[in-house]
Amino acid sequence: MDCPLDYSLCDQTVTSYRRERDGSVARTVHPRAFLDFKKVRNVEKTGSADAASFLLVVPGSADIREGDKVLMGDGPEIGPSDWASFIPSKVRGLCVVRWTDPKHWRGEVCHVEAGG
Repeated sequence: MDCPLDYSLCDQTVTSYRRERDGSVARTVHPRAFLDFKKVRNVEKTGSADAASFLLVVPGSADIREGDKVLMGDGPEIGPSDWASFIPSKVRGLCVVRWTDPKHWRGEVCHVEAGG
């Protein structure tokens, strides 16, 4: 694809995980990605609190979906029995995808953005 965007910042490796319908856990390593964490402040009627947020960019048409879990680096293999405890409060740096937004150039997907 002849996409004019510069993906030189997509120099990180991330691993995505997905629970399949049969209960198995699919693991995909994305060697060209950009994962950025930030702290945001949620303001509600009863006050405000800090919350974590992230942005993931993967060049090409990566299969990233809502509910997938993402970990920086070449993450470990996990099995169905590990899935329930494979959560952000127990695994440092693990994020859960809340939204995805494929970006297009000339009718083809340039990259996929995801966050939560």
